[in-house]
Amino acid sequence: MLPFGAQRYLPFRVRVFKHGKITLRKYRKFSTCALLSFVIVTIKFIPRHSRNVWVPTLGCYGLSLPAERKLDPVRVGTSIELGAKSGFCLCDAFWIAEPKNCGHGPVDCEVACRKISIRTRSETVQAAKSCPNLGWGPRNHAACIDITLSSAEDKKLFSDVHALTLKHHLRYSAPGMRSTRSDDFVFKGEHMQMKDLRAISRGIARFVESIPAVRNFEGRGIVIVGGSKKLYQASYWVAVLSIRRVDHDISIELWFPEVELPNCRQLARLAELQVSIRTFEDITSQTAKKHTLSGYAYKIVAMTFSSFEEVLLLDADNIVMRSPQHLFESDSYRQTGSLLWKDFWLQSRAPEASMLGAKSLPGNNTHESGQMLVNKKRAWKTLLLAYYMNSFPGLFYPLSVNFMGLGDKELFPLAAAYLGYEYGLVEKGPDHVGVMSDRMVVYGNTMMQHDVLGSPIFLHANVGKWSSNVPVSFASYIRRWQVSALHGTEITSMLRKVSGIDLEHWIYDTILQLKASCLLKDEEKDVRWYEQLNIGPLVDGMYVTEYFNINYDLELFNDLRSKGFTFNK
Repeated sequence: MLPFGAQRYLPFRVRVFKHGKITLRKYRKFSTCALLSFVIVTIKFIPRHSRNVWVPTLGCYGLSLPAERKLDPVRVGTSIELGAKSGFCLCDAFWIAEPKNCGHGPVDCEVACRKISIRTRSETVQAAKSCPNLGWGPRNHAACIDITLSSAEDKKLFSDVHALTLKHHLRYSAPGMRSTRSDDFVFKGEHMQMKDLRAISRGIARFVESIPAVRNFEGRGIVIVGGSKKLYQASYWVAVLSIRRVDHDISIELWFPEVELPNCRQLARLAELQVSIRTFEDITSQTAKKHTLSGYAYKIVAMTFSSFEEVLLLDADNIVMRSPQHLFESDSYRQTGSLLWKDFWLQSRAPEASMLGAKSLPGNNTHESGQMLVNKKRAWKTLLLAYYMNSFPGLFYPLSVNFMGLGDKELFPLAAAYLGYEYGLVEKGPDHVGVMSDRMVVYGNTMMQHDVLGSPIFLHANVGKWSSNVPVSFASYIRRWQVSALHGTEITSMLRKVSGIDLEHWIYDTILQLKASCLLKDEEKDVRWYEQLNIGPLVDGMYVTEYFNINYDLELFNDLRSKGFTFNK
């Protein structure tokens, strides 16, 4: 196989027939030397099988995740890459050489792997620490005393709200879930039946009329939903410790499904950090019938039934760079009783939402739910209506948003629109932070959000979560925050200035310390080969410019437009 376009430089034409027979048709004079040169070049770049293999990657970035994410490495494959796709050479199944973005020339992995000094895995990969068996996974409440049990008043309140939801159960026939553009019923011009809409409208009205009075919640604090699964265990530790790094006083509640509760050693450390532990099974224990919450209901339940009157809800993969205390004193929040943040996308409610009574509110944006600030006394009915809507995901998810964010993220704004409740909105939109590929646009993995004054405060790792699988040395760590859409390569110095430290180095050190203290176990199940390489973690990401429904009013997209960037529609 010749490099693209190389054949036109040869002094003959090549014909390949069945059974591999090759004939050369001479069409102009050529020398023996020219023929010999052709043979040498051709042989050099014939793909061959080797233990040193080329691994294609995603996103046109050489150190991003493999295009095929199998559990075991490709131990034998082609060592020659002639095309222009991004990737790297995998040497002896665990060492990376010659990472290339898109648009590179030919790469011979045999040659590339011979140029590096491959050491043993123990010299390059963080060894798993031998920790005592402390009961990872399911455990008994009574084993530790650090669980914060819900009050009888809270349990009864949840039971009453759940009973109301069952009493006003909705029956409907929705055209679809809008999970992709091809099955989006709004694009297709399909509509719900009027008889269903009238029944849904009556159900909503009756539920709102029956909402119980708000109880006396007290104080302010941060609420996070955690878990022991691979996707969340490192994230919630990093989130909690990032808060305590900048604020030792603000209260924190960490909520878990009961089967994912921390073990006793972890609970002891969380108690030292003044973190209260709550469980969803505890708050739901007095319902008439055993009630199991779905994953999307966790956040709204944790926020609504936390002990705080004023709640800053944070996703587990969201870290704070500065203390968030001043957000509770901001004018926008104090005037409305809530504060939301913008997402990348335009508002995409189905027309039926307005037909149900949802009023128009300022702005044409969707909302990023990695952080929400709510005063529960002032937004009580909106919170409970959002919980009610979350109980019917097949209806209210596609009514509130299309495939760009399909889920629970727009339910609080939708409930607010129905009730005419005006919430506060941070004016400055998100920045897109990640790495730069040859496409000259950010391959992003993190949304940087700002406070009401426009200063950076949150880093939400919405693509690619924190992992306990890290290299033995920070010199082998792949930085994920190298460039941003708004600030270019200046983002690294900006993050250091805002946080006062090298945040990525701090996160790396934090994960190592957690593992050394047996607070974060090594991820052993379903660990893929690319999570155990000599460098890492490999980067995941997305190009927001390639998606549909972009909000061009945001600063980052306006900036790209001014530079002549053309967006995909």
